[in-house]
Amino acid sequence: MQRRLETIIDREELKLFDDFAHHPTAIEETLKGLRARYKDNRIIALIEIRSNTMKSGLHDKSLLSATSEANLVFWKGPDEDQLNNLVNQSPKNHNIIDSVEFFALRTKKVCC
Repeated sequence: MQRRLETIIDREELKLFDDFAHHPTAIEETLKGLRARYKDNRIIALIEIRSNTMKSGLHDKSLLSATSEANLVFWKGPDEDQLNNLVNQSPKNHNIIDSVEFFALRTKKVCC
């Protein structure tokens, strides 16, 4: 299946992957796998809430625990209230973005 941990950038100082994990369990397993492979590296996740189930808020609590392996999390989605709740309930560095372009600029500042 295309888009399951697809490598976008593969440089010594930066690895960028695209993954179509669309459920908290899949997100958690993907991040655990990345953490096992890149133990001492920072992991930055961008999670876009697009499926109807994710947009319903049903998985919000499990989404927060699913991101525990990431050092920094960016959320993107159509419901600003849902995104604010995720960020406010988060125990670590979570942010909201409006666009993937902004994410790319912000990540470049943080990483490089």
